[in-house]
Order: sequence, then C-alpha cells, then structure tokens
Amino acid sequence: MIQNNYNIIILNINKYMTHENRENIISSQQEQPAISNEPETTENPPEAIYSKDDAQQLIKKGNIWQVARELKNYQNLDENIAEQLLDKGYCGEVLENLDKFSNLDHSKILKYLIDDGHYEELIDHLDKFPEVNHQQIAQELINQGKTEMLAQNLKKFSGLDENIAEQLIKENYSYEVRDCLGTAFSNLSLDFAQKLINEGHEQTIAYHIKGFSPEIHNDIAHLILENGCGFSVLYNWEKFAKIDFSDEEYETMANKIINSNDYGLIEELGKNIEKFPRSLHKKIAQQLIDKDNGWAVADNLEKFSGLNHREIAQKLINIKWSRSLIYNIEKFSNINYNEIAHQLIDLKNKYDKTPFNRDQYDGTIYCLAEDLKKFSGLDKDIAIALIHAGGYHARQVANNLQAFPPADHEAIILELIKKYTHDKELANALKNSFGKISQLSETVARALAKSGYIEILAEYPEKFPELDSDLQQQVDNYKATHPNK
Repeated sequence: MIQNNYNIIILNINKYMTHENRENIISSQQEQPAISNEPETTENPPEAIYSKDDAQQLIKKGNIWQVARELKNYQNLDENIAEQLLDKGYCGEVLENLDKFSNLDHSKILKYLIDDGHYEELIDHLDKFPEVNHQQIAQELINQGKTEMLAQNLKKFSGLDENIAEQLIKENYSYEVRDCLGTAFSNLSLDFAQKLINEGHEQTIAYHIKGFSPEIHNDIAHLILENGCGFSVLYNWEKFAKIDFSDEEYETMANKIINSNDYGLIEELGKNIEKFPRSLHKKIAQQLIDKDNGWAVADNLEKFSGLNHREIAQKLINIKWSRSLIYNIEKFSNINYNEIAHQLIDLKNKYDKTPFNRDQYDGTIYCLAEDLKKFSGLDKDIAIALIHAGGYHARQVANNLQAFPPADHEAIILELIKKYTHDKELANALKNSFGKISQLSETVARALAKSGYIEILAEYPEKFPELDSDLQQQVDNYKATHPNK
C-alpha cells in the first residue's frame, strides 16, 4: 500500500513536470541570487504590492513560480494570469488569493478545477465561491468515485438533498450523514426521518431537525414521541418550527421523563415546564415530588403555574430536599419564614442519627446559615440555634442581624459575644450589620468591651450615644493606640 501511494505521488509530480516546466525551473534556479552569508534579520520587511505588469514580466522570464509564491503581494491581476497559474498547477495559491484578481469569472475557475480533478482544492476553498451549487459539486464527486472525500468533508457543504444522503448511506457513510443532517442537508423528507427513527436515531434527528422541511417538524416530533423518546424533542424544543401536542401527549412525555429518574432529563423537564399546558403543572409537580425529585420543582418554581407555594414548601421540608427549598426560598410566596426555619432546625429530632442523615441535617443547617440574608422575621430562638451550631453559622447570624426583629438584636448580640470572645472574624461580621441596626443599650456596650470588642464601640459611636465615663475612657484609650481606626 505504501509503495502504491509513493508511485501515485511520483506520477502526479511527473504529470506537471513537462519539458517546459523543467526548462523554466532550471532557468529560474540559475537566475536566483546566490545565498548570502550575511546573518538573517528577525525583522520582517514591509510587504511590497506588485502590479499585473510585474507579474507578466516574471512570467515571460519563466519565473511564474515567483508570482505564485508572492501572490499575496499582488493586486488587480487579470483572468489570463489566473489561467496561466492554474495551468502550471498553482491551484492552491490562486484559490487562497482570489481577492488579488479583478473581474475573475468564478465559473471558469470552478470548471477548471472540476475538469482537471482538483476536488480537494475545491472542497478546501468552497467558502470562496458563495454562488457555487454544492449539490452539483457533491454529485460530481460521487460520479467520479470520490464518495469518501465527500463524506469526510460533509461539514463544508450545505443545501444537499436527500438523494445525496441516500447515496452516501448506500456506500456505508451513514454516520457521516447523520452527523451533518442539520448543516449539510436541507428539506429532508418525513420518509427519511422515519427510516432513521426506525434505526433508533431519534436524538440525532431532533438535534438536527433543521435539516428537515419545516412543514414536517410537527410530524417528526410525533414520531419521536410515539417511539418513546419525547425527551429528545424537549432537549431541542427551540429548533422545531412547530410542535402541536395534545394534553395527553404532553402528559405521556412528562411521565416518561419522570419515571426515567434521569437527573439530566428531569432537570430539562423543570426548565421547560412552561412549554407544557398549565393544566398539567400541578400534577407534574406532585409526580416530581413523589419520585423524590422535588428539587426540580423548587429550582423552577417561578415557571410552574397554579401551585400552592405553602403546600410545596411543606413537602420539601425533609432531610433530603430542604436545601433546595432554602436555595430557592425567595421564589416562594405566602409562606412564613420563621415557621419554615423552625421546621428545618427541628428536622434533627425527626430522623435517626445515622451518619448519612446526620450529614444531611448538618448540610441543611449550613445552607440555612449561608442563605440567611434571604430570610426575614426570624425570632431569636433561630439565631441562638445557629449560634450554637458552629462558628460559621454564628458569623452568618452576626452578618445578617436584619433577618431578625430589631427587638431581638441585643439578645442575639449578647449571645454571640458570650459564646465567642475576642474573635476577629465575628467582630468583622458584626460590623457588617451595625450600619443597618438601631442604637444599642449600655448593657450591650459593656458586654462588647468585656468580651474584647471595644473596637466596635470606637468605630460605631452613634450606636452607643450614652456611655458612662469608664466606658468612654476605654474607647478613648483604644482610639489613642489605634489612630487609623
């Protein structure tokens, strides 16, 4: 096989090595300047722009190779020079620099490339010929026994018809055809779609639906659904020109996806629930929750219609999906944040103490602390529970005092500094809230000073308008030793 390829290469070289070629090459080699011994410069000289006359003079001297090599530096060349370059085998150079020629008849160039069998060059530069009929080129390649070349370059073609697809499939290039259905082909028929569906390629058809006539998109969608692959339609919904399902068909599609228990499919169902009839939303939401996929409802709650948010929230308060409720709590309307938070904390008493459930509970409480900024109206019992859950949780309480009623702020602060004294991170967290809360009593001021947080009194004097002389002296001393505070 290697020997045969070698012989072909030699034959192709000899094909262009006419007597005239040889003489021109020998002559041009003799006329080329001797190699200079001067060191090469790394600077690129400015590119000169040569004219048609310059090219003609070089060609007359037998140096057409030089024109080809520097073709990018020419301008306003004519068709005659293009033909001479093509005749000498400089197809690639001409095609790469078509913009260097004026009033060039592309049809003549195409005819030359096809008649002389320069199919690879033509395919590589199809984009240079926007007016070319890709269907004709593809058929010519097949007629000339270049089916493999066509199959390997299908992505460069467009507007091919079903006949080309069938011929390629017949030659065992079905994969290449399927891979380019939506780009290389157009106006494919329903019968063609049916054949591929029967072979199990529903997902491919849905993905490449643009390759089929828009008038049959709805029919194809029904065929895919009937074959049990409605999710393929859902994944590619926006690509279909038209989809007209009955409520029963929508329900069939949803049931198939829900029963699959496939995370990706269920995620897609939730994201696209708006495409389903509103009359089915409540039923689909309940089925998702029943199948332990309530997260899909919570994540897309704003897209569902007709749901009772309070009921959905209650169904999500469990050891498994509470975090989805917390992440999306701002989407729920008509719910009592304080009740929800208490129920979440009370989950600890409703489940056994296995490592899995313990980790799940810890994760839920962590998420509650992390998203505390989304809550409001929480009582101090919630704050105290979080404070004693860990340092991070306590800092989140300090960071988000506005989530609790102003009347509880003092009690919460006192609990924080009692549990964590001289804690720099807690001090910074408290400072984040101090600009948003009301004035505090002298009792809180004393507790802050005693627990190592005198800096807060110094930085927020407006929150402590009435300090006794002893506290004021402590503040003044702190300021004196920390002039930048």
